Amino acid sequence: MDSYYPNIFSFITLRKEKFGGFCFNPYLLKEIFLNQTEMRIVELCNGENTVGNITRILAQEKQTPNFQAATRVNAVLQRLNNYYVINWKDKKNNQLSQSNPNKQDLSTPVPLQNDTEFDFYTAPLSVIFELTYRCNLACKHCLVNAGKAEHNELSFDEVIGILDQLKEMKVFTVNFGGGEPLLRPDFFEIMKYASDLNLGVIFSTNGYLVDELVLEKLSEIKTFSLQISVDGLEATRAIRDGKAGDE
Repeated sequence: MDSYYPNIFSFITLRKEKFGGFCFNPYLLKEIFLNQTEMRIVELCNGENTVGNITRILAQEKQTPNFQAATRVNAVLQRLNNYYVINWKDKKNNQLSQSNPNKQDLSTPVPLQNDTEFDFYTAPLSVIFELTYRCNLACKHCLVNAGKAEHNELSFDEVIGILDQLKEMKVFTVNFGGGEPLLRPDFFEIMKYASDLNLGVIFSTNGYLVDELVLEKLSEIKTFSLQISVDGLEATRAIRDGKAGDE
């Protein structure tokens, strides 16, 4: 293993923070926490260092014996490997090291808020993005009072521009909602664009419009998770729990 060159897959998002950082895999829709030492090991997984080289660099920087550094490096690499972060190579790719498409920008982003008393993340981990107020239902409990589309709802280009900004900020997941997002004619184009950015894509729907055509279009999108809201009164919960007609 010492002679292999670990490299971070291009779909992985790494985000540096004061405490260390985060590593996000859009296929798992989950981020993992990394302390400063773990983040440094990830930084060295650039396809240009063998595991042995990473161990020696860490031992020198931390001024610890090689065997202790090796234990730490192997534990971190195993954790990252279990999270499908590392692309293992048996030799250094010189062309890759000159212009590495998998190279991660690990500069610390400017925090959203500058405050000496508290520490803040540089960006949200996830955002909720309400694409439209239009809805095919009129639920009394709706938090946004959806039903009719607003006259000034965002255009496709405006939505794409915001997604580009979220990617640049290294936000990990975007939860598209509404209203009913499936009522937007450009919804699947928006979903595909977000997925191609390697954002974690989630969308919330009431489920009424999910048919075979919708499922076929969703099958063309790389990564996403679907949430269907099921709300109701006591009688609804009784049916759900199999207690209807017991009394």
